[in-house]
Amino acid sequence: MDQEDIPTLLPGQFWAQRMNGSWYIVDTEKLWESQYCEVYAEESQLGRINAVVNAEAKIAGEFDTIYPLITGKFGFPVNIFGNPKIIIILLDIQDGWNGWGSYVAGYFDPQHCLSGPFYRRSNHANMIFIDTYPGLNNNTTMSNLQITLAHELQHLVNFHQSFIIARRGQTDTWINEGLSSAAEYLYKGHITDKINAYKGDNGGDISRGVNFVSWAPSYAQDAFSSYAAVYLFFQWLRIQAGPTAAGDEGIWKTIFQQPSLTGYTNYQGVVNAAQGKGFGASWIEILENWFIANALCDASGIHGYKNDTVIGKLQGSWPSGAFSFGSNTTLYPGEGVYVKLKNVYVQPLNPAFIRYTPYTKETTNDYCLVFNTQATGRTGVNAPLPPSASVSPAGITAAQSLSRNLPAGGEPRPIDRVFRLPEGAR
Repeated sequence: MDQEDIPTLLPGQFWAQRMNGSWYIVDTEKLWESQYCEVYAEESQLGRINAVVNAEAKIAGEFDTIYPLITGKFGFPVNIFGNPKIIIILLDIQDGWNGWGSYVAGYFDPQHCLSGPFYRRSNHANMIFIDTYPGLNNNTTMSNLQITLAHELQHLVNFHQSFIIARRGQTDTWINEGLSSAAEYLYKGHITDKINAYKGDNGGDISRGVNFVSWAPSYAQDAFSSYAAVYLFFQWLRIQAGPTAAGDEGIWKTIFQQPSLTGYTNYQGVVNAAQGKGFGASWIEILENWFIANALCDASGIHGYKNDTVIGKLQGSWPSGAFSFGSNTTLYPGEGVYVKLKNVYVQPLNPAFIRYTPYTKETTNDYCLVFNTQATGRTGVNAPLPPSASVSPAGITAAQSLSRNLPAGGEPRPIDRVFRLPEGAR
């Protein structure tokens, strides 16, 4: 569409994006204004919102609790275009949700914080988009929606601090999502949906290696798997780093500040923040120790969550049901699988970026962690697996494991979105 073809917005209209990347105009009505936000609602969703008892207090009022909490931990956004308040749009996000699996609960689009010929659909405001279907219904406790407000506010603050203020570009997706999962925890405590999704692994994503570095890869059964994995990784960082004078957010705040402190917006910022904490001096050591922590869940030390009462044992007997896809599998950056050994395993000549770490889960069972040590990129590496005494999980075949191809050159990142499971589907 040429510039002259883009219509001028009328009062109450905003640009929004469908999750396929196309743009459309949302007609809204302004519902409330509070100390830190202005709340607008898509006209077609007014009935759904009005059906919620005390909706203003549960949304605008609660945001006034969330805003000082998150900005106090991480920093403030810039006053964009003269409006110091965050605009919240309540709408039915066009994500193609059909009643199965996770849905897009909200998103932050940085283009609305910018102006000029490259951002012709900018709404010229600090704003976040929050889903109303299925994110809001008459029976909801509002917890999903409120947690999403905290999640998306971190994305907004992160963009301002790293891109606008520090001028370092956007923080890598998985780190940004990890920090938003940290914001959720700081607001509500443990997010059990994510812990249970990792424990249950109902779609088999986790056992197949789906992780967070390549972020919500196309071969995942559900994008929620990456959110579950990065949540646990950032919880492990918090627990291992220990509380500081700044509180639980100590290491998270250090990671958040890396673009300003060192210029790093990638994994090196995590490595820097971990220095001197005792759980890894390099990316490979940190990732390896976290993988083994998920397998062993020791009550103390770096190979566990120090007896966290909510996280507890992640997989119970897993990965005693560890698998093999025959002779090899494809692992993308940051992915790892566990293989139960028949006998002593001699590491082969290493394929590029693949590391093999034997460990013992029980006194009579030996395993080998096989993982891709890369911290960036979207290219898979063929990984020979050790001999295994067990079989593939039900429904997963060798052919499927070897056909996981990501788009060449990666995918554009116009927005930061969050997926959630609907109420009652936990």
